[in-house]
Amino acid sequence: MKSRTPFPEPLQRIARRQALAVSRAQVRKFGSDRVIARWVDEGRLTRITRGIYALGDGGWRQQAWAGVLLGGPNAVLGMTSAAHLDGILAEPPRQVTVFVGPDAEVRRDPRWQFISAARQGVRYPARTPVPRTIVDLAGELTPDSLAALVSTAIGKRLTTSEHIMAMLAAVQRHPARALLSEIAADTAIGVRSALERRYLRDVERAHGLPPSKRQQGPLEKQTDVWYEEYGLIVELDGRPYHDGVAAWNDLDRDNKHRLKAQFTLRYVWEPVAVRPCQVMREVVAALHQQGWPGRPHPCPRCAPRSARR
Repeated sequence: MKSRTPFPEPLQRIARRQALAVSRAQVRKFGSDRVIARWVDEGRLTRITRGIYALGDGGWRQQAWAGVLLGGPNAVLGMTSAAHLDGILAEPPRQVTVFVGPDAEVRRDPRWQFISAARQGVRYPARTPVPRTIVDLAGELTPDSLAALVSTAIGKRLTTSEHIMAMLAAVQRHPARALLSEIAADTAIGVRSALERRYLRDVERAHGLPPSKRQQGPLEKQTDVWYEEYGLIVELDGRPYHDGVAAWNDLDRDNKHRLKAQFTLRYVWEPVAVRPCQVMREVVAALHQQGWPGRPHPCPRCAPRSARR
């Protein structure tokens, strides 16, 4: 039986740092072309694409590393790939996006999108900083998806509204400048989800409701929307329903708020997104019960209903 060619530990260490992906140039430091061919024949190296090998299954992160190795010395992961690596986008993208600089020449492959533009890289593997990632993605996401991305990034303390705005200001032309500026400003005052932004925009601001506080409350725990002067709390949850321990925590918090003379309304996505004017009327009714002397004004959505009266 033919003996197996020893596999050097230094190469294994490199591979472990790179999700088990290595370039041919890295492997060549430890073996000749004949040795590499033997390792491939033995199944110890698997060809990912021309010039890139795997020492095992490294999952999506291995595909990301392969893109960096293919992209050359200036390669930086970006867009949804950077967002996933930093934990602000849950699902890994099928196609890895790599910025390779303006002069790099990289062959096409559907597994990777190579963009001929320069980007600063941070961390390991190199990816765009979180504010740059958000600015790059802003023109490609829906308003709700962008709001969720910004809220997640700031909620995880990976960036701030100020850093996002500074990065946006450094870009001369941007298709979503106004939208991203609005979302960053809303997040700065405590908006923490796409649903909370919809409530602020379509329920509260659109109808002239009194100003509220966000991420504050009468107890130690934060609340989504708090009309402090009128003892009214509005909680917003993007999930359809709470159950189990989460439901009990909600009830427990509502009860404690009630003992503090605070009334709570709860809404999920569908009524706020589809029927914001109805939500407004319910909130206004509660505000009036709690002593608000004001009157809302109609928005373009509810103006036709007002005209019929």
